[in-house]
Amino acid sequence: MRRETFSMPPRWRDLLVVGGLFGLGYCVVFQITGASSGWRFPADVFANILPLLLVGAATMHFWAGRGRSLRGLKRIGAHIVGAILFTFFWFWLLMIALGIVAGGDLLLFSVEPFLGPAATWQLYQGLLAYAVFSLLGERQPVPQAALETHDPPAAPFIKDEDGIRPLDLDRVVSLQGAGDYVEARTLSGSHLIRTTLGALESQLGPRFLRIHRSTLVAIDKVEQIEPAGGGKFSLRMRDGSVLTASRSGAKAIRERLL
Repeated sequence: MRRETFSMPPRWRDLLVVGGLFGLGYCVVFQITGASSGWRFPADVFANILPLLLVGAATMHFWAGRGRSLRGLKRIGAHIVGAILFTFFWFWLLMIALGIVAGGDLLLFSVEPFLGPAATWQLYQGLLAYAVFSLLGERQPVPQAALETHDPPAAPFIKDEDGIRPLDLDRVVSLQGAGDYVEARTLSGSHLIRTTLGALESQLGPRFLRIHRSTLVAIDKVEQIEPAGGGKFSLRMRDGSVLTASRSGAKAIRERLL
């Protein structure tokens, strides 16, 4: 009979490890400073750790999920806002927890905020804790559901000597738009498709990358990328063609491929 073993999710394991390390730090500080003793000692440690774990769990959840896809200025802005919100909510919950411990009552208690150097220390501590939890969130493995293979995108239809048939996307090298038509360049030739490049881009998904306002390339057909000056890139494709990426296209290439 096979025995089932319990495996703790990495996110909860990391959360408990960080909480344990902070708890150990609080124990050392309380022992050195004599700020807490008797029954208040474990209660004060718990009151400091619980808010940290609650806000830390929310931070890890965000950066393990939606925050993982942010890039550039959006990512920087999210970290700035996240650090501010983390510090605010953690400090707010901390004051409530310490007030409950000091008053010995869940309903009737008073809150005495930290002032002066103590408040500055709490601010630095909150920023440090945010950095730790956000980093751990980003390092979490991608959920299995996100790794599952999805149905391939629907291919547009083309007309050639064999009649009307779906375009073989595995052979497409690049797509270049001109008004209401798109020229699909493949490893064996080119075809005109009556559609817009924007509509085709949303239809084909992430396997194609826009490098110019009028050009999409198949990522797996890029053989070489070289600087072209002025913040641009030159792409050598598998069919021998050379395409130039605009500045915005070069930025997309750096984010996706480099």
